[in-house]
Amino acid sequence: PLYDDDISYLERRFCADVCLGTAEVKSEKNGENIKIVKCKNQIDEAKAVSAMIYSLLREKNAHFRDIAICARNIASYSGIIDVFLEKSEK
Repeated sequence: PLYDDDISYLERRFCADVCLGTAEVKSEKNGENIKIVKCKNQIDEAKAVSAMIYSLLREKNAHFRDIAICARNIASYSGIIDVFLEKSEK
């Protein structure tokens, strides 16, 4: 599948310092399936990620089941990302 290249890219880059500020890093193969976001704090990351997700849902007819959020310590986003996802949904 096309996603194999994206997954291997993510495996290679996930723990690397990717950017300073907010950035998108495109996959080496097709460039549309992986977005890496880093902001000055977790709240800004949550806002950016929720906006990206709802943009995919509206503009690309994606489904929640098509989307994954990965973080080095996902537990530290508990109560943050879900708030912004709920706000964006309304």
